[in-house]
Amino acid sequence: MAKLLCIVVILIRSLPASSWSPRGLLPDDSRRISTSMRNASQRASADAIDASHLPNWRVVDTDEEDGGAASFATPFCHRTGDEPSQAIAASWSRSAHQSALELYVELKACTDEYISPFLQSTLSDLEMAYRLYGPYCMVGSYNGGKDAVVIFHLMRAVHAHFCEEMRRECGDHYLIPRPRTIYFQHEDEFPEVELLLEETVVLYDLDMVAFKEGVSFGDGLKYLVERNFAPNKQGVSYSSGSSQAPPHPLAFILGTRSDDPNAGGQGVYAPSSSYMPPFLRVNPILNWTYGHVWHFLRLFDLPYCSLYDDGYTSLGTVKDTLPCPALKKSDNSDEYWP
Repeated sequence: MAKLLCIVVILIRSLPASSWSPRGLLPDDSRRISTSMRNASQRASADAIDASHLPNWRVVDTDEEDGGAASFATPFCHRTGDEPSQAIAASWSRSAHQSALELYVELKACTDEYISPFLQSTLSDLEMAYRLYGPYCMVGSYNGGKDAVVIFHLMRAVHAHFCEEMRRECGDHYLIPRPRTIYFQHEDEFPEVELLLEETVVLYDLDMVAFKEGVSFGDGLKYLVERNFAPNKQGVSYSSGSSQAPPHPLAFILGTRSDDPNAGGQGVYAPSSSYMPPFLRVNPILNWTYGHVWHFLRLFDLPYCSLYDDGYTSLGTVKDTLPCPALKKSDNSDEYWP
């Protein structure tokens, strides 16, 4: 059965693949970077980045972050002083915003018969979620897997379009915040995954909250939900004490597909389970197949983890994930079909 599944994977992934490997820790022959990454990097370097002094990647320990304080800012705001009210929201760089707007235009104009119907439906679902929750309360789960990469690029495109429409309506003073993403660190994570995340978080100018190793998924989400207060005009979200209004609702954009074991009959919009903190799950690619995922990534030449070009069909940890043997080019070869 396992060999049969691998053969199916070969058929689905038979199109030529653009490939990308994070630079720095891999052998020379593995340092591949896609054209889209190179072009995006050139655009970013040609433009001054707003709020460039604010970090894109911050590690959060839920047991230590607030230190028992009675008032605190949302983790996505950046503290500039001792008081939570001194926190600021990072504005999105002009280059990253423009790059995402260009991607949005490409996605809307897509006429590919295989992916376009699913893509247009997905964009509409995300746009509806943004209309209801706004850019400060939409958070993407970005863990470096193929499905997470897809929803991340869809998210940044819709984020850019929604914020551009808001700026046209409200005026140039409207603050366009960075897209907000989360990741749960793991001691057995693939270094290729970590580097993909670190480089793309900077390249696309995201606000990434990375929960420290050992923080559970439920505890991390609870931490965010309880600290998501309504932002002020400067995009700052903080609690000033017991008189503060209840936390603002949050929506998490996930890469769940209907054939995933954890899908559990979910819809595109699904409230969190009773044992979890209250939030909305947004599953924009719920009805996509494995083939749609790879067709989308290749059609728009989007960067993904190089491990998928080295025989891996899904990514867990270094301790429980191996390349698919049926993807080997030959029994005596260390090379794999993409």
